[in-house]
Amino acid sequence: MKKIPVHLLGKTAVLCLSCSVAALAGAQANDPAKLSLERQALDIQQAPFANGKNRIEIFVELESPSVAGFVVNEMQATAAEPTPDRQMAHAHKIKAEQSQFRAKMQKIGATEVKSFTAGVNGSKWIVERSDLAAIQSLVGVKRVMRVPHHKLMNSVSVPWVGGTDAWALGFSGAGKKIAVIDTGVDYMHQNFGGDGDYAGNDPAVIEPGTFPTAKVTRGYDFAGANYHAGGTPEQRIPQPDPDPMDYNGHGTHVAGSAAGNGVDGKVGAGVAKDAEIWALKVFGDVAGSTALTVDAIEYALDPNGDGSVDDRADVINMSLGSDFGHPDDPSSVAADNAANMGVVVVVAAGNSGNGVPYVHGAPAAGKKTIAVAATVAGGANEFAIKIDSDLVGGDYNAAYSGISPALVDGSPISGPLEIASPLNACAPLANDMTGKVAFLKRGSCAFTTKLQNALAAGASGAVVFNNVPGAPIIMGGSPVNLHAAMISLADGTTIHDAMTGGDMPVGVLDANNYVPFPDNDDTLAGFSSRGPNNGASDFKPDLAAPGVGISSARTQSGDGAVSLSGTSMATPHVAGAAAVLLQRFPNLEPDAIKAMLQNSSHPANAQGPGSNTPYPLTLQGTGVINVATAAQLTSLAMPGAISFGRINEDRDVRVHEKVTLKNLSSSSRTYNVTHVPNRAVPGVSLQFPSRVHMGRNSKRPVTITLAVDASELPADDAFYSQTEVDGWLIFDDGEDKLTVGYLAVVDPASRIRARSDRHGNFTLHNQGQGLGIAEGFTLAGEDGLFLDGTSNAIKALGYRVADFGYPVLQFGLATEAPWNNLSQLWTAMYIDTNEDGIDDYILYSYDYGWLTGASDPNGQMVTALQNLNTGSFLLEYGVANDYNDSSAIHTVDLYGTYGFLEPGDTNFNYWLESYSQTDSGSVDVQYGTIDLADEIVVSAASVPVEARAQVQIERVAGEGRYMWLLPNDKAASQLEIE
Repeated sequence: MKKIPVHLLGKTAVLCLSCSVAALAGAQANDPAKLSLERQALDIQQAPFANGKNRIEIFVELESPSVAGFVVNEMQATAAEPTPDRQMAHAHKIKAEQSQFRAKMQKIGATEVKSFTAGVNGSKWIVERSDLAAIQSLVGVKRVMRVPHHKLMNSVSVPWVGGTDAWALGFSGAGKKIAVIDTGVDYMHQNFGGDGDYAGNDPAVIEPGTFPTAKVTRGYDFAGANYHAGGTPEQRIPQPDPDPMDYNGHGTHVAGSAAGNGVDGKVGAGVAKDAEIWALKVFGDVAGSTALTVDAIEYALDPNGDGSVDDRADVINMSLGSDFGHPDDPSSVAADNAANMGVVVVVAAGNSGNGVPYVHGAPAAGKKTIAVAATVAGGANEFAIKIDSDLVGGDYNAAYSGISPALVDGSPISGPLEIASPLNACAPLANDMTGKVAFLKRGSCAFTTKLQNALAAGASGAVVFNNVPGAPIIMGGSPVNLHAAMISLADGTTIHDAMTGGDMPVGVLDANNYVPFPDNDDTLAGFSSRGPNNGASDFKPDLAAPGVGISSARTQSGDGAVSLSGTSMATPHVAGAAAVLLQRFPNLEPDAIKAMLQNSSHPANAQGPGSNTPYPLTLQGTGVINVATAAQLTSLAMPGAISFGRINEDRDVRVHEKVTLKNLSSSSRTYNVTHVPNRAVPGVSLQFPSRVHMGRNSKRPVTITLAVDASELPADDAFYSQTEVDGWLIFDDGEDKLTVGYLAVVDPASRIRARSDRHGNFTLHNQGQGLGIAEGFTLAGEDGLFLDGTSNAIKALGYRVADFGYPVLQFGLATEAPWNNLSQLWTAMYIDTNEDGIDDYILYSYDYGWLTGASDPNGQMVTALQNLNTGSFLLEYGVANDYNDSSAIHTVDLYGTYGFLEPGDTNFNYWLESYSQTDSGSVDVQYGTIDLADEIVVSAASVPVEARAQVQIERVAGEGRYMWLLPNDKAASQLEIE
């Protein structure tokens, strides 16, 4: 066995020409303190399934336009919609092309699930991962994408968004059709004109005279009662039937907020109380997840299936989605095509929380959709836990657990509150919790694990307090039979301190304990997902609406209501508002309706009403809707939000975007233009005209310029840094006050070039204006076997031994395209330590939230080592990475309990698989052999390089090729190999 040259570990001599001491001291990207984690064993059941040959479900889009695309193209060319006969002819052409493609796929051995023509020209298939490259190369294929599994994401809230005021103006959505793609609708509920009598109802059969109704005029069950896309093999097969009756409750609640009639004294009417509802059921009664969203969009465009889209819905509501949504997601593509056809498509932004950039979902990622964040309505009663105590007694704002059984009216959960030991409940509790309410802290493990440990200790309920400032979130994961709720860090600390001081409070979880918290009016829900959009870092979410403690129709109750929270609950408020505006402005296109809702919105403030503490626009969009204000506009500014995208330059740059003002009135007008910055960054400025004059019934483009002085931008440490610049432009003529949001993601770039001399020494020259960082590795291999040009396509792999006080092995991985958030990807490196052809370990890089069993990612990428011989699964280190990059560093111990080599051993074989969570489940592979004794050792392998400076690096030992990762360079130029 060869020995590692230990005497060379940690050698850091470096010659820097024109480098400052501050730069050398503060710009190290590979700081062990940043990467070290609390060591722990992980649940082996949470290990990702990494197998490059397993069968997956994909969506294949073909090159010819869908029927919706054909109609849009014809309208752009002729200004007239093609006749139904021409639309049906195009549908027949598509079907013929699909037949030819089907024959090719069947030869490959693929199994077809379903094909589509109206919203998108494509089909779903079950295929081998290894066949992905061959499928992509077939003639006529536009792109191959994964089929994502989407999850489910008014008496006070409707007036708060201006619904009742819009009714007073005469606009209530009459004559408009809202397709609710969800768990179905309880059309027998009195809120939808039913009689509330369920006797003899068969969930798979439409009883005579029960459906359709005057309110719920169309519907279909695409799923069947037992369907669950992520369930057992039997559950994954849909069993469609014609009856869209809802037994879950989510869809009924959503439909009620959008367009319910109301039930006197029990259920408030929806925003568009006179609109029709289409009940399109894509979830089973167990909810779970669905892969049927595109199926329902197809129906919403062509309900009678004749190939013509002349009978389409006016509005689509989708209170569902998947994390890290992308505009190329099949559901996003279908949603955009529907919007191009004149359908307003409104989608939930997601419930994955405020802290993870780019976690915003799909189909909300569609550029034409309206993505909705969730806020608290003014005057709303919110769920609270009650604490009985002389010191800290009172009602505490809480988010009821999404994985707990529902609380039952009249049966509160009550018991002495006891601090769990350990407090995070990530291990079995040392205290007996029988008859008590466990008091726990968020963090370190999944919510499911915490609640299971509390339940095993005998707890009758649990209160979890947050570990970060801000509102509590809805706990997710696998169900646990324990009632639980989360409170804020501030409230939890108050209660915890009182208990450690001797107080003995009683905790109560009561289904009817809803109380007002006026300081929360128009604040953002802690669960609402953060943007911007994946891909180009475009503006998302688009708007916000009430989604906390929303009261709406309760399924199977006849006439009852239930209070629920989520972006799912916010979305139908906007869908209803869109229907109202379509009644008010029947000739406006979806883009204009979206703009008017944004133009009339107002900011949500973190510290409550009047505090002037607006949230980032990547959380709230342009702000909270008011449909009555929108209905009274006589002009609009479109788009209602400007996307400058990601600006990743190493020099000064100016980016131009246009806003088109449209005057709908018969009078000329002059607008004063003002700027309301929200998040500003040195070196970034906005330029615009101060006044704009318009004639009557006219439109005028206005150029808005974002100017970047690269020399003034703050330095980037290349470690989870996201610099967002946002704010609002206000166009005010004294009659209309039009709000236009804007967003730019500004990422200053260095421009380092690495050159070697004849002795193998390196010169690192930063020719750019931003601070640079260089991370050096011995090259292990270039390129992958299967993929090109994607964010999980392997470009190069390198290795180095580093000194963290003990030796660790670091792998530097460069990909062929940047990711937005590395949590969108994951890797599995199979390691054969004794080179006998049998793998001994798997080193994973995965999102820590998912790795610990949470239902949502937490945005922190970590490594974990699975021993295939002993079954151990151990948490290792954080992954050094940044947003919108194409290079990352993955760390693992070399020796000991958390390592994989015996002391003195230097050789191992590897097989690296690189996966995507968002791109067709695709995988790239690289394999080879690494001998650590052959490592190239340099005088410094992790160095900053100031702007316009050079650094000399000496090769101390080793021969061969060396790679430099340059995480602060432009995303397309973060690798140099010498």
